Amino acid sequence: MEESARVAPTLPVIIREAVVDTTVLGQPIPKGTSVVIYTNGPSYVFPGVPVAEELRSESSRAARDRVGVWDDEGLARFTPERWLKPRDPADAATADAGEFGGLEFDAQSGPMLTFGAGPRGCFGRRLAYLEIRIVTALLAWNFEFEKCPEALSSYSAKDILTTMPKKCFVKLRKI
Repeated sequence: MEESARVAPTLPVIIREAVVDTTVLGQPIPKGTSVVIYTNGPSYVFPGVPVAEELRSESSRAARDRVGVWDDEGLARFTPERWLKPRDPADAATADAGEFGGLEFDAQSGPMLTFGAGPRGCFGRRLAYLEIRIVTALLAWNFEFEKCPEALSSYSAKDILTTMPKKCFVKLRKI
């Protein structure tokens, strides 16, 4: 689910208004300025913009390792495995590798703003994930997914209020 949301986010941008005069990466942002963050831009599906460390704020430098950074190679590809990390062998609760081969999901694997963040994050996030789980399970239980023709399958989208896919088709065969 996270990888689907990473490569095809629901909102094209997040807009926040600066409530005080501030500086972001050395650039002054006056109070009242709208700041636009692209949810499918640098560091999400193509390499990030290099930023000199001295331009980052002290709080930014302190929080640098809280969220992972995606490897620039293959950012545009759909790769769900990028969200998995090796389990801590010292953790008794996860000592058994089980069916997942010693891997576990890590929500902090890389940057993600599909549902926004902080107190203004989307309050419907949990409902959206629940709906995705239910629909995916029902489809997987009842159908076999077959390769869809290239003409009907792409990540292209148009941005309106939300991001609307242009070619969102699946080819199913009843089990």
